This record gives sequence, structure tokens and C-alpha cells, in this order.
Amino acid sequence: MKEIVVDLARDPAVIVGEGNSAMNPRGSRYGLILFFVYLAFYGGFVVINAFAPESMEKPLLSGLNVAIVYGFGLIIGAVVLSGIYGLLCGDASRSDSNEEKAA
Repeated sequence: MKEIVVDLARDPAVIVGEGNSAMNPRGSRYGLILFFVYLAFYGGFVVINAFAPESMEKPLLSGLNVAIVYGFGLIIGAVVLSGIYGLLCGDASRSDSNEEKAA
């Protein structure tokens, strides 16, 4: 097993290699799928604002209007989707690194 020494003052914080999830084609595919899911929700927000802005003024929850609730939903949705991405791609990178350690 090759020992890797990283000097953070000179070397990058991420070591690019076969086990890096950023270089994993499956991670890219998951990222694109989740991006388009978020794009659909965001597109809905834009379309409602463009074609029916009066509907965004209606109270929805505890006196908050639709625009505020939808906006917070978009923010929370982005955090949830990033967590899903982390779970999907984190498992792949861990299994790749476990296979490398076994070899």
C-alpha cells in the first residue's frame, strides 16, 4: 500500500484519482438528474411569477404568502437534493476506496 503525504501548504486539498467521486461518471449522472429535478421546481416558480403573479400574493401558511413559502421550499429542496447527492455518490466513493484497500 502506497502512503500518500499531503502538505496542505503546497498541495491541493483534493487528491484526484480513481476513487474520487467527482470523477465518477455515475456521480455526474446523479448530479444531472438532481439538477433537472431542481430546475423543474424552480421553473415552476418562475412561470407562476411570470404568468400569474397575483397568485403568489395569496396567504398560504400562517399568513405567509405563496411566494415566501415556495421560496423557502426551493431553499430547503436544494439542501435536501444535495444531501441525496451526497448519499448516492458518497456510497460509491466509499465502496471504491474499500475495494482499493482490499487489493
